[in-house]
Amino acid sequence: MAIERKHYENYWQKGVHPDFLRSKDQLEHPARKRIAEEAKKAGNSVLDVGCGSCVDYPRFKEAGMSYTGIDITEKFIEWAKKLYPEIDARVATAYDLPVPDGSYDTVYCKDLLEHLQPDGYKKALREMWRATRKLMMIAFYVPPRNKPTLYNLTSMGVYENWYNAQELENFIRSLGNFNGLKIEMGRHLYLARKK
Repeated sequence: MAIERKHYENYWQKGVHPDFLRSKDQLEHPARKRIAEEAKKAGNSVLDVGCGSCVDYPRFKEAGMSYTGIDITEKFIEWAKKLYPEIDARVATAYDLPVPDGSYDTVYCKDLLEHLQPDGYKKALREMWRATRKLMMIAFYVPPRNKPTLYNLTSMGVYENWYNAQELENFIRSLGNFNGLKIEMGRHLYLARKK
């Protein structure tokens, strides 16, 4: 099934090399290690939403976890499958995850929500919350702040949004079956737990 893309979603297919997140700085970022630790505590399965070329797959595999990666950009998924032929990586949108309710112990998303259309993050968070059994982790490179939400469509045609921290936190709490929210690394990492 073909996915209908918005103009800003085509930026990733056309303008970015599939290995753009594999720099040493990215691979060794403290958030990546922390995410793998928390996911392993939550259970044995992880869904990586907005996975790019599945940069985090080796870390989860090393931890003995089953892994599924989802990204809207075909070339990222093709590259991931070339690097890791055994991987479960799928082309799909964060707005409509092709997985049953509660099918993963952890649903994880890094550096995706900042690039979604205005209020798109709410639809994506609802989907991620639906798909998780225990833990939803969101890592931001543009951390939420104590200012009004700013939707910023750049000259390159891609969104780089700044979310209001309180609005984001209130929305996460409103998702239901909620058992706590922990925020780490200066608002860069949000860990939301289900009851």
